[in-house]
Amino acid sequence: MALPESAIIQFKKIWKNLYKIELDDKEARFRAENLVALYRAVYNNPKSNAGKSIIQSENHGQLPNQF
Repeated sequence: MALPESAIIQFKKIWKNLYKIELDDKEARFRAENLVALYRAVYNNPKSNAGKSIIQSENHGQLPNQF
């Protein structure tokens, strides 16, 4: 899964604000894509109810179509 460059730039800014460490482009892309993959693995798993109640309450009971 390839994230757009704008997402990587935003991820780098968030990382720097949180951890006071500046990531290079390669490391930022690696970490951002792994984070998205983990999120998808947890929240797209039809056997898991993890996070559904939070998402449903934020979206008035409707699950998002795609992440």
